[in-house]
Amino acid sequence: MSRQTGVLLACLAVFAWITHPLIADSQMTDSDSRAAISVLSARWVHAVHRRDLALGDLVSTEGRAHYEALRDLALTADARELESLHPAEQLQVLLLRHLALPDRLQEMSASEILYFSVSQGLLGMDLRSSDVLREIVVEGDRAHGRLDKFGSSARPDRGQQTFVREDGVWRVDLKGEHERQQVDFERFVERAGLATSEASFFVLEMRLGRKITSADLAGPLSAARSNRNRSSRPPSPKARDVLRLVAIRRALDATDPRAVTIEDRAESLRSVLLVGDAIPGHDRVLIERIGRDSVTLSTPTGLFELRLEENGPRLGQRLRRSRNGNPVREPTLVEIAKLGQDRAGLMAQWRNVGLRDRALLLQQGTLTPILPDVATASSRLLGLRVENRVNSSFWHQIGLEPEDIVTTVNGEALDSLDAWQRLLIVAEEAQSITIALLRGGRPIRYQTRTIPAR
Repeated sequence: MSRQTGVLLACLAVFAWITHPLIADSQMTDSDSRAAISVLSARWVHAVHRRDLALGDLVSTEGRAHYEALRDLALTADARELESLHPAEQLQVLLLRHLALPDRLQEMSASEILYFSVSQGLLGMDLRSSDVLREIVVEGDRAHGRLDKFGSSARPDRGQQTFVREDGVWRVDLKGEHERQQVDFERFVERAGLATSEASFFVLEMRLGRKITSADLAGPLSAARSNRNRSSRPPSPKARDVLRLVAIRRALDATDPRAVTIEDRAESLRSVLLVGDAIPGHDRVLIERIGRDSVTLSTPTGLFELRLEENGPRLGQRLRRSRNGNPVREPTLVEIAKLGQDRAGLMAQWRNVGLRDRALLLQQGTLTPILPDVATASSRLLGLRVENRVNSSFWHQIGLEPEDIVTTVNGEALDSLDAWQRLLIVAEEAQSITIALLRGGRPIRYQTRTIPAR
């Protein structure tokens, strides 16, 4: 055999080795596809879990294009365009807009946008490396399967994962992820009992940790900017007619001043206040004195008293849901933003900060279990550390501050995950709540008495 012939055969062998997988892909059986999809799913789950830069390579062309479209909306969409999106997509767009600098966002490739979304918890935030795909169904160039959480068929709460075959290669189709995001958001709205637009604002402000105004609802490259002018507001009702005392808090060791939670029933707004504080939305109405079961308010026309009605009407939620017996139209995002435009502070435009439904309690603050030192070999927790909490939220109402370590509630030690669950039950239901905590190493006990929860 001549040298030229040998070189030619070697080249043909290399070509056959390179093209073999492509040929095999074109003749792939359903069984082969299911095996390839199972491997792809595991690679995707691990890439998301590890925040791997290569995860963009696993996603379909359509999936990457979807994130390019979200990027463009983040840069250019105004409030009207946002209103046309599903709330889960609204949140994705607004979070992309405010978590990434505009110049950087403009430069990002589709894969970089996808990676940024995963790294910021906007996509796949609850994927675990042990999630396992089962019940794979192949239908031509599309497929789907059920992703079981922690690999347990008893916990199929991750739902469907979908796939598409492009040029003989299987890719992750993000349709299943987006559908689950929408379902998760709708469940949150149902649990919280809120209008959809209010729930969107709640999640957005909690995630960004700052106040959102109507100006934030127009992208940096948007042709139409939201009107920054303050809208005219009707005169507020008399304080005596709309204010209600919701809770009284006192420090049992008398080192901290008493505090009260006042509800403005006309605005569905609750505020935690100390003596001398002005009541939001009511000119020259101040907290004069806080007693055992009442608060005295000073106004330009004199003093009046609010009493804690422990057996009175329950703490409702959307007090503005009906007006004169007629349902109130759900406000737009811009309308909600404008509600708080004349008030300072996070969540000023969201009207129900003091609610005690579990879905909202978990959003209004982060309390993290403190694990014991490994050397002690004890399985008991040391308490709950307050990572953050929203002003005028329930956690603020009962006296918690960031960095506090909460050790007991109503005399029960918070030394287990079960105790953490019991704290949530107390937070949802109890009218008398006593907590013990450490603040900078100093022990403090607070007692809070409230009107009945919803």
